[in-house]
Amino acid sequence: MNIENQVVTRPTLGARSLSARVFALLAAFGFGLLAIAAAHAQAAHPAQEKVETAVGEVLEILATKQEEIAADPSILDDTVNELIVPNLDFATMTKLSVGKSWRKASEDQRTQLVGEFTNFLLNTYASALREYGGENIEFQPYKKNKRDDRAVVNSVFVNGANKVPVTYKLHNRKGPWVIYDIVVSDLSLVLQYKASFSNEIERNGIEGLIKVLKDRNGT
Repeated sequence: MNIENQVVTRPTLGARSLSARVFALLAAFGFGLLAIAAAHAQAAHPAQEKVETAVGEVLEILATKQEEIAADPSILDDTVNELIVPNLDFATMTKLSVGKSWRKASEDQRTQLVGEFTNFLLNTYASALREYGGENIEFQPYKKNKRDDRAVVNSVFVNGANKVPVTYKLHNRKGPWVIYDIVVSDLSLVLQYKASFSNEIERNGIEGLIKVLKDRNGT
């Protein structure tokens, strides 16, 4: 499987593209793979520590409960809700993905957009976790950000001979550190969805995007 060839394709809201699968896989693996650099980190930033701490927990579940997950998919759903959901800022991810049209959306539309996009991402993450095949993520030493309320965690996705840079962008708004974007080989998850969302909104408006998300989620 050539990862680098997959990540350059723009994710769509229809049939899940290879690129969307890889983005989701990497997002989930950000919490579910072996952090090789963790044992050697010196005074790691809280944002990086948070990501690396959750890593082992999901990895252990994926590695030791494969048969149980196959028999009872709810185990994987519970894992996603417990270990992934608290670490992602779905509201900000939705707002950035919708872009300038966010200002035109009503409060009810915004609530629906966040809810449906959250479900869309979580369904994608759960599917990605089911495809886990022993790949690794190697975390890089933390580099101080210019803003105290922003953090960037750099890593490399390792799948055989393929090595893909993966960057997690986090912020802290007087609360826990949470991820608001993921960048794979210089391609932003938020910006990739923004392109798809913009096209849908241009054709059918905010309500059209909400309908597409609902159809995709089966809601």
